[in-house]
Amino acid sequence: MKPTHITIKDIAKILGVSPSTVSRALKDHPDISEETRNLVKTFAEKVKYRPNALALSLRKQKTNTLGLVIPEIVHHFFSSVISGMEDLAYGEGYT
Repeated sequence: MKPTHITIKDIAKILGVSPSTVSRALKDHPDISEETRNLVKTFAEKVKYRPNALALSLRKQKTNTLGLVIPEIVHHFFSSVISGMEDLAYGEGYT
């Protein structure tokens, strides 16, 4: 069974605010109070909220996805290189 990921709508329902308030709070919008921003961000971290990468790529018209072509993955060298590249790319917002 596929694990369910928490969405902005889920956070909004739990906290009793609108989804647009949650979205704006996560983006530090100036119209959202500091208290609400802290509440939303703290809860989002607690439940390990991650934005939907597909939705973001459609909105920004940029996927932030890297491709890598290698001869064989069975060699320890290539799997180590892939793992290192993946860690660095993920830290910079790429997959």
